[in-house]
Amino acid sequence: MNITQEQLNNAVQEALKGVLGGLPAMQTQGNNITLKEFGAGFMKDKKSETSNTTFAKTDSLYRNHILPAFGEMQLSAIMRQDIQDFVNELAAEGYSMETMKPIKGLLSSILKTAAGDRLIPFNPCEAVKLPRMGRNKKAAPTKEQYLKLRAVSSSHRLWIVIPMLFIAGLRIGELCYLTWKDIDFDTRHIHVHGTYSTDNGTGRGYVKDTTKTESGMRFIPMGKELYKMLKAYRAKEGKGKTYVITLSREDRRMNPNTLRGKIFNAWRKKAGLPDSITPHSGRHYCASMLLRSGMNPETLRKITGHKDLSTLLDVYGYSETLSDEERAGMRNAFDKISA
Repeated sequence: MNITQEQLNNAVQEALKGVLGGLPAMQTQGNNITLKEFGAGFMKDKKSETSNTTFAKTDSLYRNHILPAFGEMQLSAIMRQDIQDFVNELAAEGYSMETMKPIKGLLSSILKTAAGDRLIPFNPCEAVKLPRMGRNKKAAPTKEQYLKLRAVSSSHRLWIVIPMLFIAGLRIGELCYLTWKDIDFDTRHIHVHGTYSTDNGTGRGYVKDTTKTESGMRFIPMGKELYKMLKAYRAKEGKGKTYVITLSREDRRMNPNTLRGKIFNAWRKKAGLPDSITPHSGRHYCASMLLRSGMNPETLRKITGHKDLSTLLDVYGYSETLSDEERAGMRNAFDKISA
């Protein structure tokens, strides 16, 4: 069949009208499906793919931010400008970049999946830009604050918690997971290979024989001071125990929420420290002090497993990626911050 030039021009014009008018040339089903309807299936799949803790955080972002803004909108009606206005409003309301990124990321994943299912022609979130903001860095605790926590906790049976958080740089879940078999006094390493997590909804604890990330599987060198502390703690509080941090009358792991809420917070209040000081602050203290103590930044990069050294995250040493010289340097640095 022969097509005249006029017919061809008309066809092109009709196609251009659809594009310029924001309507896809392809046929989609997104006109009849709301984000809430599609999101229900998406979140169900997400739950089966992630841990309880991760899903609880994702579900909170979905219910508290995405559903109120876009839940009743048809998928095909969600435009780039709608999403741009949404993230701009989040910034105006004072949300940090650390909060806005995962919200936008989750919304983008939902719409990308919808596009893959041919419910919409493309993901409108891809062209959305997050507002420029000054980075909100959390200041690491000072050595004075660390020593205050050491002082107020010194008579408690779990006094080793503060050195393990602030000197070894452990996450609280990793600390609650540790067994005495994970403490190698011969090689002077702490083997971190699991975590004791809690369900955000029920608060119930559950053991994960993996760390939060693959890079979290690590061996942390013990400096002389931490080595002495663990030896002393093992001889008294840890005698006959399987786990390093236990309940008072049972050889069972302590729930991280209990350690954080009832014990650590009591020490923090007794020391007169602000609410911003949390168990997680110990990792920031550890990383910042190791840098100040002369640890090579490249070594620290290997330890943390992160590209951005400006963010104070946990500090770890993985024996298969660090040389003997680097591990020796780490011990010297740990010795400096333990005193």
